[in-house]
Amino acid sequence: MKPAIDGLPRDAALPEHVALDAWDGGHGVTGTFVQRPGRFALQRLAKLPRLMRPGAEADPTDFRHPDVGWALVLPFTPSLDAAALARAEDAEPPFRRLLADRGPGAKVLRYRSDYGVLALFEADGTIVPLAGARDGTEHGALPDYLLLAGGPDVLPWSLQYALGASRCVGRLHLTGTALERHVSSLVSDRGPGAARYEAPLVWAVDLGPGDISGLMRRTIAAPIASSFAGDDEMPEHLFLDGGEDPTAGSAERLCSTLAERRPALVVTSSHGQTGPLHDPAAMLQRLGVPVGQFGDLVEPEMVLANWQPNGAVWWAQACCSAGASGHSEYDGLLDPDTDAARVLHGVAGLGSHVAPLPTALLGAEQPLRAFIGHVEPTFDWTISFPWTSTPDGQHR
Repeated sequence: MKPAIDGLPRDAALPEHVALDAWDGGHGVTGTFVQRPGRFALQRLAKLPRLMRPGAEADPTDFRHPDVGWALVLPFTPSLDAAALARAEDAEPPFRRLLADRGPGAKVLRYRSDYGVLALFEADGTIVPLAGARDGTEHGALPDYLLLAGGPDVLPWSLQYALGASRCVGRLHLTGTALERHVSSLVSDRGPGAARYEAPLVWAVDLGPGDISGLMRRTIAAPIASSFAGDDEMPEHLFLDGGEDPTAGSAERLCSTLAERRPALVVTSSHGQTGPLHDPAAMLQRLGVPVGQFGDLVEPEMVLANWQPNGAVWWAQACCSAGASGHSEYDGLLDPDTDAARVLHGVAGLGSHVAPLPTALLGAEQPLRAFIGHVEPTFDWTISFPWTSTPDGQHR
């Protein structure tokens, strides 16, 4: 009989194995929970920040409204005075250009890694709490729209997680020419050849019974594709379904379809590359790239060979598709002698990084507008939790 979770109903048994949407050395990744996983859950609950926020009466999409607001978040530079910090004098010129474009109400907030807890600060040192802060651009308020200007090595993923619970948060880690291109696309019209709103694309891999990719296809990709089918504004929607036609789930098919259809929205569901664990440099080079139906990788160079994103948005449901953190939030949950635990440990050992696919797409000649991905893996048990219904209405 399977053991029950500490403090939870005795008839709620753990699965014998748990699978991740990670890919290592030509196979999926599985593991088992530690003996008493309830302790892990209680420890995590104790660390959760209290993030309550007041509602705003202004149009929440109007980031220029003073009760909504937009801010550039930068690391704290102790050598600058308050005026220089407020002007973002230590930021690359494209960031200052974007700040000016966002209007006179746009503000600069600072993150201090030496403060000891997650917090943001005004240029004069006033703390802006992540929990319960007022909306908007007033002094001491926290705008609804926040852009983290820098990689997770200086603005950690934990900061983005905490802010994302109550605000619209993005990250732009690019530098040099790639940053200039991306900012130019944000402050000017895209012009001819822009991505096509009417033609969203969903691509899903399904490696068969027992693999998490099939569960993700049924509960994530297929429902999204169905929602597009019912939208009159998206008559040219397309679902490349590897479960129905294996060739549709190949990397080559995805890339050729992107070039042919130029979708404004791309949704992909697959494993994310996390190997080889014995070669960290090689693992980092292809970390989180989607893995196709035949184990083929959706390489950034392959994606951009004949397609320019031109303002599109890409959501990649895949392990580490957004990047890696120097510490896994699931550390201590899985049996250390399983592949799943070894993959979590190996990815964490890479340190904090943004993955190569979003880096390439956001800095392309005609850049992607936004990339939405994962830093941690998805678990099959999370999707098919035994006390809830899955999106298709079935209890598993």
